[in-house]
Amino acid sequence: MKDAARKILTAVVLATCLILVAVTVQTCRELRNMQWSMEQLEQRVVMQIQQEREHQAGINLVLAREIDKTNARISRLKR
Repeated sequence: MKDAARKILTAVVLATCLILVAVTVQTCRELRNMQWSMEQLEQRVVMQIQQEREHQAGINLVLAREIDKTNARISRLKR
């Protein structure tokens, strides 16, 4: 009886370990996929920020030129 109970207990423990291994492997896969997704998202955000900075720099350049033109006109009018 003890031997049969020990075999059953061993089988239950082994099955539990196998289930835990399967769950761990699946969790690792999901975490790896989430990490990949986050890296992709981060790259897209970095690219968008860079594009926005470049766009803003272009706008700033146009505004600076317009300010220079306006200042030049004001200077001419003051003379």
